[in-house]
Amino acid sequence: MASSLHDRTEAVSKALEHLEAQLVGTLLSPKAATQFAQGAIAAAELTPVAERIKALSHAYVSEHSGQLPAVTDREAAKAYALYFLPINFAKVLYLLDELPADFKTRPLEVLDFGCGPGTASLAVQSWHRGAVSLTLVDHASAMLDVARSILAPQGAAARFLGVEQFRDDTKRYDLIVLANVLTELASEQCATLLDELLQKLTPNGVVLILEPALQGITRRMQALRDTALDRHQELTPLFPCTRRDPCPMLVADTQSWCHGTLRWQAPRLVMQLDALTGFNKHRVKFCAFIFQRDGLLRQGLRILEPAQRKKFGVELSVCGADCYGRKVVAKRGVTMELLTQLRRADQFEVLPLTKEIFERA
Repeated sequence: MASSLHDRTEAVSKALEHLEAQLVGTLLSPKAATQFAQGAIAAAELTPVAERIKALSHAYVSEHSGQLPAVTDREAAKAYALYFLPINFAKVLYLLDELPADFKTRPLEVLDFGCGPGTASLAVQSWHRGAVSLTLVDHASAMLDVARSILAPQGAAARFLGVEQFRDDTKRYDLIVLANVLTELASEQCATLLDELLQKLTPNGVVLILEPALQGITRRMQALRDTALDRHQELTPLFPCTRRDPCPMLVADTQSWCHGTLRWQAPRLVMQLDALTGFNKHRVKFCAFIFQRDGLLRQGLRILEPAQRKKFGVELSVCGADCYGRKVVAKRGVTMELLTQLRRADQFEVLPLTKEIFERA
């Protein structure tokens, strides 16, 4: 069962402090590492990094794809890692608490497909409390080189493979992570890739998909969710869904999109780079889906949008096995304790409730 929002947010913040120190020590000069340990890195050290980040972001916006362009230059890959890695690391680390409880302690074979600078692998390594074997796959050799340089000093049990090398891989994996990978592909290509990777999943294995929280991309991922569950009857959605049938949000209208926002305090290096680039990462949005082979569907109602207090009770947006949309819980007939619980519920939290609590306003 997922830990509380407070505990998860605090764990992410602590892990980010360690991660940024690790990145600075690996990817920047000894002088920058000393400055970071004492407080802040001098602008002269970070300005070249900030310029490369702006160039990457400009290409990203220009392509309108929601996916950063391929990074083939090592200096650009290092800049990507220094800024975007902590942001995506925080998302993956936050989502890992949605996995079955035993995944945190039992030995795991992990596939980080489209690994970039090793983002998901680093998150798993930070989160897990047992033995982990990592396989990192990417088409960009510059990204693999940077991932290797970050993970190697940690003594991680890791393999680094190009996409072509991976085609001959015969391992099976307990956890497969695809972070910021599928938006590069057409819808049918996404489904085909997912089909191929699912063949490498162990019994009770888990697939975690993370993508940018943009409307068009998110709705494509919601459709992919439906396709995957239709093609693979053995799959169970763990997050964000508490239902297995086609996504009701896609049917209800053409605008809604199932995405979340990670509450965080941006870490020091990200804030410094924000100041130099003019960016602002005070809020981190994400689109994510988690599936398990032969898993158990969670019971209850998932909060899609936090409750709004009304004179007659509370109004909130939920999704459950037989319930979807904006619903009203009237003051009449329910306890103040329940009303308080609903008002405090966070986005994507699952409450052990049924549709019977709802009445028409």
